[in-house]
Amino acid sequence: PTATAMSSAPAQPPAAAAAATAPSPPPLVEVAFEPACLGERAGAERMLRWGLKDHLKVKRFKFSGRFQADGADQFVSGIFSSPEVMASLGVTATSASSTAAGALSVAPVASTVLNMGFFDVLETENMMGANGYLRKCMPETYDNVESDNLIVDMMLNPDSENLAVYTQAQKAEFIYHLFKLFFVGGAMHQRDDYANEYLETTKALYKELLTVHKSARTGKIEISSQIFEVAKANDAAEFKLYDREHPHNKCYVVVDAVKKLATVVYLPFGGSTLF
Repeated sequence: PTATAMSSAPAQPPAAAAAATAPSPPPLVEVAFEPACLGERAGAERMLRWGLKDHLKVKRFKFSGRFQADGADQFVSGIFSSPEVMASLGVTATSASSTAAGALSVAPVASTVLNMGFFDVLETENMMGANGYLRKCMPETYDNVESDNLIVDMMLNPDSENLAVYTQAQKAEFIYHLFKLFFVGGAMHQRDDYANEYLETTKALYKELLTVHKSARTGKIEISSQIFEVAKANDAAEFKLYDREHPHNKCYVVVDAVKKLATVVYLPFGGSTLF
């Protein structure tokens, strides 16, 4: 405050004065970020075909202060309590008093995979051909998603014969999450007959989202980004992370603690008009 403002302000108790003059936390500042694999012509065509155009949002924000993993819940709640962030994601504004504090479930997601050999098992288990052709199965529908090939069946069918192709630890990897996001797609998904472009897009976005470094101890490349999956807590009645709830809504926060960047990957399944 200026000297003039101070001289005209009524006297305050020391504690109240301290509270009044305490700086508020600096806001998150959105920075320009459009992954080439989504925004360039080929990527945009894929997003349209897979039912993700205008629904999948990848937004990056600069933050200040120090990120600490043991405070991830509070950090993430701060992100989704920001009206600017929610507006950027296209979430309909809720009441002004509704914040994300205590309303979100925040879970760390593993990110140890460094090459696409992770997906070789899809061919060795005969779920796709050497050319990427998707092996078909009897069509079934799970939560508004049609399953007509063995990979979707593995992902969505709780009784799939291929459930054990990936271990639970492998399914917990961020690269698997991204692959599933693209492969399940949106409500208007026109599924490809080949896995190639799903795999290409997964690889490209994985590389664009994550930061790597060379370990001084081992000399090996390691991923330094930290990833969190975000969902609304079961008892969070007022706060809305999505305009409509759906099992295939997805939200992740990728944190680069060194560059002080938080990138939100946000997908409301079908947008706000379907289901």
